[in-house]
Amino acid sequence: SSGRFIFDKNIIDEFIKFQISRAESKKVPTVEKSEKRTPFKTGFGNMVPKYYDYKSDTEQEARVEHLVKSLKYAHQEEKIGSISSPFSLTDVPTITASMETFLITVKHTNKFHGSLDPYCAEMVKYLADLSDVFLGAGQQSRFIDPCNCINPILRLEERTAGVMIERSKHGGNSSMCSMPLAGGNAPITLDGSIIQGTAEIVGGLIIQY
Repeated sequence: SSGRFIFDKNIIDEFIKFQISRAESKKVPTVEKSEKRTPFKTGFGNMVPKYYDYKSDTEQEARVEHLVKSLKYAHQEEKIGSISSPFSLTDVPTITASMETFLITVKHTNKFHGSLDPYCAEMVKYLADLSDVFLGAGQQSRFIDPCNCINPILRLEERTAGVMIERSKHGGNSSMCSMPLAGGNAPITLDGSIIQGTAEIVGGLIIQY
């Protein structure tokens, strides 16, 4: 009810077996000790829809001009090592927003490392093709942001579900984030919050599977 549905137990069992077999097939990477350490650098990008202008002390809808200003700063700042999608642009069509962000970003910096967030499911196939050109075949999970969030309680918005399904069709993976707040949008007990969070994560991953 209220937009929710229940997965068949056989589907859940099949998914669990699939995850176990995939984990068992992966080799544990070995790490060689080295005296040489890579300097710590931060990433830049969080898909925020607002831009804060300090000069005018105002909060503004994120636009292309704000993206360009931020990219120029991030490019020259040595402590920033990688750039993805800092803004959710409001002044370009939704269907092309991810592509616009990519084109503007690579025009102003060579620090771009991927993780474009599709604004809609229809955009995924084009980003997958672009990934093959920009990063090479098989890099969709790096180029297209795999992160997805559940809206507690047990809700996954239609846009997110659609993007996950399309991402899977084009060779990309999805991760699922749950945000239970004990006593708020989740049970107040620790056990209850863990169970709800687990159900949300497993449910979301089954949609991609």
